[in-house]
Amino acid sequence: MGSTRGIIGKGVATASPMTLTVGMDAADAGQLALIAALRSPDAFAFRIALSDGTTRMFLGLVIGAEEVLEAASDVARMMVTIARQTNLVRLP
Repeated sequence: MGSTRGIIGKGVATASPMTLTVGMDAADAGQLALIAALRSPDAFAFRIALSDGTTRMFLGLVIGAEEVLEAASDVARMMVTIARQTNLVRLP
């Protein structure tokens, strides 16, 4: 007689896209690299320094970059969406 138990397996693990908002600076090399990465099909290495002094590193695809304008007196911002391809590595 065969077993009536089903086999359970794990599916593909996907990370939610990460959205970063930065103050726009047309001369910033990192922001220029983000815009160039948007036009590329390749994944890029990211290193993000947070305000608490910690750092996150990962590989990802830049899938969106758009200007965010709210009020004339606000700082122009850019919202970047990155599809992570690896886990986040947390550095102190």
